[in-house]
Amino acid sequence: MADVYGFINAAFVQMFHDNIIMALQQKGSRLKNIVMLDTLIGTQGFYDVLEKDDAITTLADNFTSTATMHVPTAITDPQWDVRSVTASYLTKAYLIEQKDKIRLLADPTSRYVQNIAYAMGRQIDRIIMNAALGTAYTGPQGVNSVTLPTTQVIPVGYGVVGGNPIGSGSLSFNKLLYAKEILDAANVDPEEPRYIILPASQVFHLLSDLTATNLTRDAETVRAIAEGGLLTYMGFNFIMTNLTPTESYAFPAWSASTAVTVGEYIQPTSANANGYYYQCITAGNTGSTEPTWANVETLGQTVTDGTATWICYNSLANAIDDVVVTTKEGVLFVYNQETAARIDPRPDMNYATQVFFGMYAGATRMNEQRVEKIQCLH
Repeated sequence: MADVYGFINAAFVQMFHDNIIMALQQKGSRLKNIVMLDTLIGTQGFYDVLEKDDAITTLADNFTSTATMHVPTAITDPQWDVRSVTASYLTKAYLIEQKDKIRLLADPTSRYVQNIAYAMGRQIDRIIMNAALGTAYTGPQGVNSVTLPTTQVIPVGYGVVGGNPIGSGSLSFNKLLYAKEILDAANVDPEEPRYIILPASQVFHLLSDLTATNLTRDAETVRAIAEGGLLTYMGFNFIMTNLTPTESYAFPAWSASTAVTVGEYIQPTSANANGYYYQCITAGNTGSTEPTWANVETLGQTVTDGTATWICYNSLANAIDDVVVTTKEGVLFVYNQETAARIDPRPDMNYATQVFFGMYAGATRMNEQRVEKIQCLH
């Protein structure tokens, strides 16, 4: 490696590498330490999973009862399978011009080191959440695709109480209770850590719902609301990140001369579709002619429709927040310990110094009964 400024040598680069690894372990990812971890050799790994998990099946499934001791031993053939993980190469690079700033790479608290660690951590969190809700690959060779069963998906309309627009379709007490019921019904060990990964907007909706439904008598909930967030509730540990996946949703189409109430959502008719959906903020009757939605495409912008008023609420493509529910053993995150760090001059960039870090990482869902998706209106 070229010694550009007289101090960039192998030891300096190794120090930069070690600083990133330390920062990544301490602050980078919010989710890496709540799931199972393993190392990866190369870019693809295969990991054993017992499909009939002892924690999931009943006692009768695991033991054979006999009337006397002196009988042949009953042999149970456990259904071992394999989950495969294909890693992605995560990279982050900066161009640095000033010599004094390059020296900061040896400082573990420098913003360059911290930014690379945070960037890597965010990518790791996305990988974990996408693996939890996405397609897993199983079977003896790890090639059979398995999607998250519909029984593990709590739909956006579950538990919505008519006439109460607060939290309608968003994360609510009822959805949280149902998520717990799904895990309990599958005999998931209640002592195995349970996590809910959600964006800030859904924390707000949940606290609003708990307040509106008079559940603040719970001392823990009162404390959480007073502090402006939730740490644990109903046996779940809450982890907030605004990187949670989103998905589109089809709302009822606008209709003429129709009574609407505050909190209702609609989208333009197919002939006037513009990719947004709208919330009623003033109750009334819609007009005989559909509003010109093309003039109301800025979030927060309002339009009068007959005696009702709509507000541009959000993009249809991001209408639903996918809140992730998982236990410690629901997801596996793997990484290759052979990480790469480089500090090199770039002749094509007027010899500015490029700082580079890269690593292979991947994840897979290990057990469908330990993972859920709660669809929540944004």
